Amino acid sequence: MFDSILGHRRPIRILATSLRRETIAQAYLFQGEEGIGKRTVAMIFAKALLCPSDCVGAGFEPSHTDIQPPPQIISPPHSFSGPHPIRLPRGKGREKSCESCLRFERGTHPDRTEIRPEGAAIKIGQIRAIQDGITFPPLMGKRRVYLFDDADRLNLEAANALLKTLEEPPSHAVLILVAHRPHLLPETLRSRCQKVLFVPPSPEELERWLIEKKGCTPEEAQRRVVLAGGKSGEAMTLSEEGAAEKAIRLARLTSPEAISSLPDLFSVAEEFGRDIETFQLALLHLSRWLRDRRIEGALDEQGSGAPTSSDPNRLGTPVIGRESEQTTREESIDRLFDLIQKVHGVLHRNINRQLALEVILLELREQMKIGAGGRGSAVGGKRP
Repeated sequence: MFDSILGHRRPIRILATSLRRETIAQAYLFQGEEGIGKRTVAMIFAKALLCPSDCVGAGFEPSHTDIQPPPQIISPPHSFSGPHPIRLPRGKGREKSCESCLRFERGTHPDRTEIRPEGAAIKIGQIRAIQDGITFPPLMGKRRVYLFDDADRLNLEAANALLKTLEEPPSHAVLILVAHRPHLLPETLRSRCQKVLFVPPSPEELERWLIEKKGCTPEEAQRRVVLAGGKSGEAMTLSEEGAAEKAIRLARLTSPEAISSLPDLFSVAEEFGRDIETFQLALLHLSRWLRDRRIEGALDEQGSGAPTSSDPNRLGTPVIGRESEQTTREESIDRLFDLIQKVHGVLHRNINRQLALEVILLELREQMKIGAGGRGSAVGGKRP
């Protein structure tokens, strides 16, 4: 059933054991970083909960990503999630699927309800629609399953209304909340759920999967993992053309040409500060670029030369400023790295992302001494 999932051995073991022993909780909170497969596992688990036989384990292959089209609301209590079918492999797995699984795959299972944000949030009207129908017995099996995608976007009224349902849920109902920012949910609601923690697969695991399953070369697999920020869902769906385009965009963050001009610097900050995902990727890229500068400085001191762009330890980050012969000072790199870490620590607060990135790039510009007559220390060059 879960054999084709990349990583997540511990949460999968917990869920598989609960299915085997019939010790199903009435509410689960799937929590972990965005884009690492929580929703994929939730869909497989929901399908297994509704399956009256063991056909779910007969060759089911998930889509390997929880990256979905724009959120859509399913308001009526018995509406179905048609736009997001689950893929089955051809052949035996499909032949062995029972009626329940076939309807689940088509998005027409009457006991499956999927709730997504309506606009910016999941609203109280959506929860009331669920409450109107949750007490009715299942139509096909012995359970009703309610899957809350982006559950951390429940507004306060909706969260309080859902809490009342969780306090006395009907025995046939199972609620699965998927959230990458669980701290935004009220503690009283979280305490009513069995928490299932998901962690990203290691870069090595993800690269190995891309090589074995997608036929990527080691270099291409490494580049995908870096450009996806370690998110398995994005790495699996990123094309070679998309990876190249993304690498060019990210290189602007540390390009002397881009940050030597203040208008260009502010334009880069605006581009990468527009949404939290792009902003987070920019911080990750800058951190890795600075790490490479440290590696270069250490190797220069040892006289062994700096790694090149083809070195696998570089994780695909570009060499910038080598020809400028500027010095690389550990304290400059540390100061920049600490600044990036501080910003990352408040990432999910209501911060001005563009302004934060401007501060980081201005500091980088100062350390590189671009346009300052080549004086003093710099990040990105070689010791004279």
